Amino acid sequence: MEILIVSKSIKCLDVNKATTSSELFELELSMELSALAKVTILSFQVTEKQSIGNLSLYPLGRVRATKRTIEEIIVNNRLLNDGQSIIMFFGYDYLTLNILKAISRKFKAKLFSYVFDTHKAAIEHKRLLRRIAVDFYFRLGMRKLNKIDGVLLFREEAYKELRLRIPYLLTRVGISSSNHKCVEYKRNDHGTFRIVYAGTLIKYNGIKEMLGSMRYLDKRNITLTICGDGPLRDYVIECSKNDPRILYMGLLPKEKVDEIILSADLLLNLRDTRHFVNKFAFPSKLIQYLYSGIPVLSTRVIEDPRFDDIAFVVDDIHPESIAKIILYIFNNPQEQEKRSKLARQYVRENYLWRSIVNEIYDFFNEISKR
Repeated sequence: MEILIVSKSIKCLDVNKATTSSELFELELSMELSALAKVTILSFQVTEKQSIGNLSLYPLGRVRATKRTIEEIIVNNRLLNDGQSIIMFFGYDYLTLNILKAISRKFKAKLFSYVFDTHKAAIEHKRLLRRIAVDFYFRLGMRKLNKIDGVLLFREEAYKELRLRIPYLLTRVGISSSNHKCVEYKRNDHGTFRIVYAGTLIKYNGIKEMLGSMRYLDKRNITLTICGDGPLRDYVIECSKNDPRILYMGLLPKEKVDEIILSADLLLNLRDTRHFVNKFAFPSKLIQYLYSGIPVLSTRVIEDPRFDDIAFVVDDIHPESIAKIILYIFNNPQEQEKRSKLARQYVRENYLWRSIVNEIYDFFNEISKR
């Protein structure tokens, strides 16, 4: 099997240089698939070819030249000659979908989309006219999805929301143990209780609520460190100016974020489970959190009864409620140690990429034989 992946986020083949969860997700998925098949990534974010083993990365250049560029890369490098060829992209961008549909027909490849997010989350902060225009564009892409061969999703609700009638696979976020460090958590002795959030600074991730919770925590030795970028970046910066316990680190590469995470006492994942994005997305950073060995405070994004045993779960993300559970965690270090150990084991049993990509490979194999 030969797999061609089109990405708008992958910048290089070094996972430690990834700056967003989506880039890391796409890159680790591609790497794991390359253990089973020849994988070629075409990305708008790179300027020169890179290769590691069975995995290659090519630059796509200008958007308007995409179709010609992809065809030239395929022909010049003798790609998609395996007889069992797969093309995969992410989301449902209308122009990308049309271009790849034409290319899949020309080279007799099966076309798949991996939909792990919704455009609605990215446009809710934009002005009305801009929001209407972008929404119309992506809805064209949503309708076009039924013309491809298959789709990968995190949730059944997404399949219904997209009104799909094509084969689909419900899959999940994975983690490569070789790419992520972990520790045995012990309450630090430097006197500061360090809380960390790393991810997109957007409303549905509970950014305002986590910042607001600091007003209810009068302990000077509780700090909140935030890493990432997004629509609420200026709001975070303003809060950090008004409260010296709040530290904003900006957008950092994975290796720097890992250092901050592994020195924390508590990691936050306060995704609003009522938000529309939850029909499509899953906070991939949560799996990295749980594997790290650092205790995690999260909303109930994993619908598994065992989740209450491996994380501190909060159902009400009002700032005062968050502050109360943070104080409970602060006063119970032994409970932190217990849950963090269980969390790492839970991830090893359920979220390693190895088993996940086997399911994806089998899905590709089944559809390609039709």
